[in-house]
Amino acid sequence: MINLRFERLSLDGDTLEDDWDLLLQPMADFSIEIAPAPFPLYRDEAFCVVEFAMQITQWLERVHRDPIDFSYNSIESDETDLVAIRKEAGGWRIAALHQDYVEERVFAIEEIESAVRVFVARLKLEVRERFHRDISHLVSGKRIEL
Repeated sequence: MINLRFERLSLDGDTLEDDWDLLLQPMADFSIEIAPAPFPLYRDEAFCVVEFAMQITQWLERVHRDPIDFSYNSIESDETDLVAIRKEAGGWRIAALHQDYVEERVFAIEEIESAVRVFVARLKLEVRERFHRDISHLVSGKRIEL
């Protein structure tokens, strides 16, 4: 089971005035957990969770039509492939630039979609509860212009 987990959601700024703020200011402790591993594959204490959610939902929106690899690259980082999902024989491999171990298993796209749906639903709810803002348009999977 794949779990995209976040905790301690906070703002890296004072106000959420526009979509750029909504995209980049909500930060959280983020981890990718893959059972039965005893510790996370990846963890980051200052992760742009809304930016990640936007990119991965956009990828999932088109991956069935165009099965390309996913690479999360943040505007806030010079590094690339912070989180990657790569097509391999038999499924998709999840990796991260600074991962704590190499996950040998590959996963069905449906398993990844399920984990993303749970992550995004929880993120939308928590952003609404904590910051009184709706991020649905950013994490719908549709391309948007900011």
